[in-house]
Amino acid sequence: MITFSFGCQKNSPLPRIPDQSAYYSRQFYLCNFTIVQGTSKDKLNKDTTFAYIWTENQFGKTANQISSAVYDRLNKTNLAGIAIIRLFSDGCGGQNKNSIMLSKWLLVKSIEIIFPVTGHSFMSPDRVFGNIEKVIKKQEVIIQSEEYCNVISRNATVTYLRDIDKIYRLQKRHSKGF
Repeated sequence: MITFSFGCQKNSPLPRIPDQSAYYSRQFYLCNFTIVQGTSKDKLNKDTTFAYIWTENQFGKTANQISSAVYDRLNKTNLAGIAIIRLFSDGCGGQNKNSIMLSKWLLVKSIEIIFPVTGHSFMSPDRVFGNIEKVIKKQEVIIQSEEYCNVISRNATVTYLRDIDKIYRLQKRHSKGF
């Protein structure tokens, strides 16, 4: 059996500045989706912690991006001899509890998807996000997305979502009018 836990960090604003000079300006956000291989008792390191990063002007923060990142991570993991894949995630309906996420894996292996009780659990990605937030709090100004990425890369192996082989997109059905 192999275990993965994953979650999204709160959106990081760009630019991040201490005063209200950007209040009336349009900000956009950097998204960090982190996957941790192993249990909550395992030590966190860059070999078992994987961050998928994108900005909202590149992609939305939807089930398509989340399932694409999980699919990419599972494809890059040696699953030889693994009979069960256990996935822990928060219960976010738009990102994790949906048919897009589930449909990618039903034919692959035996999958266990566990949604811990809200407010009563603490997953490994939350520890990673805490470590990242400690460093970001000390930086008064962040202008470029690369500044966030540098902080995240201290805690995880970073993959830009735009660089993975396939991004799944929900296909829209076009209905013909009357």
